[in-house]
Amino acid sequence: MQTRFIALGALALLVGQASFAAQKDRCTRLEDKFDQQVTSSSSADLTQAKTLRADGAKLCSSGNKTEGAKKLDQAVKMLGGGKQQKK
Repeated sequence: MQTRFIALGALALLVGQASFAAQKDRCTRLEDKFDQQVTSSSSADLTQAKTLRADGAKLCSSGNKTEGAKKLDQAVKMLGGGKQQKK
C-alpha cells in the first residue's frame, strides 16, 4: 500500500515537471517569435505589444508560466504573428 503511494507521488512529480517544462518552452518560443517579428513590425500597437512582452517575460521568469505565456501570445498577435481573437 505504501509503495503505491510512493509510486503515485513520483508519477505526479514527473507529470508536474513535464508540464512546467512545456510552459517554459512555450514562454521561450513566444519571446523568440516576438523578438523576430518586432524588428519588421509596423503595428500601431507596438508600444503596447512591447509592454505585454515585458510583462509576459517577467511572469514567466517569476514562475507564473501560464499567465506569462498568455501575455506573450497577446504581444505576438498584436504584431500580426497570429490570428487576432474576437473580443
